[in-house]
Amino acid sequence: MKQTKFQKTVVIHQGALGDLVCTLPALNALREVSATVVGIGSGRLKLLEYAGILDKSFLADALGFHRLFLPEFVPGGNLSAVFSDADLAVSWLGRKSGAYRQNLSRLAAKVSVFSGPFPPGPGDGHACAVLARPVIEAGIPVSDLFPRLSLPSSPDEEERMPAIEMPFIAVHPGSGSRCKALPLKQLFRLMDSLSGLLPERTLALIAGDAEKSLLIELVKNLPDKLKPRTRILENLELTVLARSLCRAELFVGMDSGPTHLAASLGVKTIAVFGPTSPEIWAPPQPWVRVVRSSYPCAPCTDDRRRNCPEALCLENIDLSGIISAARNLLAGGPPAGS
Repeated sequence: MKQTKFQKTVVIHQGALGDLVCTLPALNALREVSATVVGIGSGRLKLLEYAGILDKSFLADALGFHRLFLPEFVPGGNLSAVFSDADLAVSWLGRKSGAYRQNLSRLAAKVSVFSGPFPPGPGDGHACAVLARPVIEAGIPVSDLFPRLSLPSSPDEEERMPAIEMPFIAVHPGSGSRCKALPLKQLFRLMDSLSGLLPERTLALIAGDAEKSLLIELVKNLPDKLKPRTRILENLELTVLARSLCRAELFVGMDSGPTHLAASLGVKTIAVFGPTSPEIWAPPQPWVRVVRSSYPCAPCTDDRRRNCPEALCLENIDLSGIISAARNLLAGGPPAGS
């Protein structure tokens, strides 16, 4: 039986999709002890509202949320209405602003603001554990550090699903930055290998705004033999993307938001890591396999990654390791780490 500790909790999160998914263990723990949970942040929170983790979400800009960072903040308006009767506010925003913390304390009976290192560095622990800290500091245990997301059945959403031949393999070749994306030469070789492994499957390429330039190059250079098997799913709404991923037989992606999302939905996932650290960022679920670069300088620091002219760690990804991981997952192999 659910034990309600808080009547109303307000969560504040403006992070990218991958960061949001890594915060799911903390958010699910809050859901378990709160009668009502509302969120303030970006439009990505609509996914959590759809999944029932939030009862309602609000865009920060629409509420004039920036006023909380002002020393002369005066409560009132829609912002105060959202916080009305809030027992607890947990924020993953504003850790460097004393004014923000003080003003937030005027709106909620108890406040916990994330103050840890972000992005986490070597020795800081996995991102899911780091992002759980403000909830733990609020006195709420976070015992399950696997991001989990369950979607409701929705006939309305089914009508909005993209037409795609079943079964299919979802591939996300990009990431938040081009320096974490799989080079096209490697991508085409991977697609060809996946086609050989599963010849009857459609290859569904996931692409969003971050992959716009990559997608242009991909379409221009896609080998003829791959064209009949390839379907591009471009700029899907987040709830539609999530429902689409649930149908995938396998997901292959880089260190990216869609990769974390697929894993949180229970999809068999292969996460490919080049310049970033899988010890910090790899989805931790047992239905995930991690393929990492063996290049000597990988993983590297954020500054080095941003200024790297060649991304040799991604050029040298072992594609045979990805195919072996795919075989293992599809054959129902043992959980990762066993």
